Amino acid sequence: MGFLAIAGVDHGAAKINLKGVLDNHSGEQFRQCSEGLLESPDVREIEVDMGGVSRIDSDALDTLLEIREKAAALNRHLVLTGCRRSVRHTLEEAVFQRMFASR
Repeated sequence: MGFLAIAGVDHGAAKINLKGVLDNHSGEQFRQCSEGLLESPDVREIEVDMGGVSRIDSDALDTLLEIREKAAALNRHLVLTGCRRSVRHTLEEAVFQRMFASR
């Protein structure tokens, strides 16, 4: 199974749906997808739906931090949603749950 990052915007609310393994290779696709949304002046929040992510590695954690920092610099919020137990566990191990809003 390949990795997919699908983005959309509806009334200023942006959403990225991720599916597959989020690692160094797929993280670049995620980064490119998010950069397009961050450049949009109408977007104030980006919801990242992680429900389709089966696993996340340390390279992807770095990518998440990078995207979060860019969003904060542009006064935008990054929210993680739908994290599976294994992904939540990885985020907790890296103490990321304090850095990201989640739903």
